Amino acid sequence: VEMHGYCIPKETLTVFDLYSVQNDPEVVGPDFASFNPERWLPDAVAARRGTVGELLDHSLLAKPFSSGARMCPAARVANLELQCIVAHLVMDWHIELADKGITAMDQLPCTTFIPGVIDAFPKLSITPRAA
Repeated sequence: VEMHGYCIPKETLTVFDLYSVQNDPEVVGPDFASFNPERWLPDAVAARRGTVGELLDHSLLAKPFSSGARMCPAARVANLELQCIVAHLVMDWHIELADKGITAMDQLPCTTFIPGVIDAFPKLSITPRAA
């Protein structure tokens, strides 16, 4: 198969590498490693239209269970299960940072999000909520 000028031999295992695309400074911008949820606001999405950054808004990157005809048939179930799990954790447990000196997001250590590399995360205090 030839795709965009690349010849892919028969029976070659291929992987859609989301990590590289979502961490490419040419696509995301110079702040690609920063926690910046504002990049997903409607104005930021509209500003990317017609640029290479528009790739970030493609449904294959936005949805972890793929998209279209080959979308995972259990995607809705998995998303609902995740919401239920998080809701139960929050209802049943009191979760807070053990270090009371950390009062803002910018005080947390920088994380690299490199597959296979786990940065130190601040310790959490997790206690059951009163029944």
